[in-house]
Amino acid sequence: MKENIDNLLNEYIDGNLDSRAIEELESVISGDEGVLNKLKGLKAVDSHLREMETIPAPENTTEKIWEKISGSISGNLPKSYFLHGMVGLFSVSLIGMIVFFFTYFSGSGREYIEAENTVNAVNTFVNNFFEKFSSYVASVDIMLLVSVVILVIMLSLYYLFESHKEFRKKLNSITQ
Repeated sequence: MKENIDNLLNEYIDGNLDSRAIEELESVISGDEGVLNKLKGLKAVDSHLREMETIPAPENTTEKIWEKISGSISGNLPKSYFLHGMVGLFSVSLIGMIVFFFTYFSGSGREYIEAENTVNAVNTFVNNFFEKFSSYVASVDIMLLVSVVILVIMLSLYYLFESHKEFRKKLNSITQ
């Protein structure tokens, strides 16, 4: 009920009440001196606020504030080329592996072109390919290469997350 009375008093001062609501408010005021005192206080505050001189903000205030905010965000962030370097290294490694596989497996599997039975030639080629591939993948060198690639990916992810954390800290310090 108290919130309702406060809303009614504010609407009364603003002149937004109809005659029925004004009659209800007057009956509440006549029965409760505290509400009358509250109305007098609200009227005094309203009159002081209406009499108060307002000073307009300088022109383009919003634009100037936005320029400062956007300038501080873009000006303070260091450029990080780590992600670009990791993507480049990964791309070069991938291209190198593709070239290596094509040159390594192309030597003995070309006989199928001259064979009369295409199905047998393809079958032979696929069997040879997977035999070489499985023996090559099982080698220590490939396991070392895969381990290095996984290590590089894990380090990249770590630095990516750390960079993101630093960015969020700077962004939070600017906005607070």
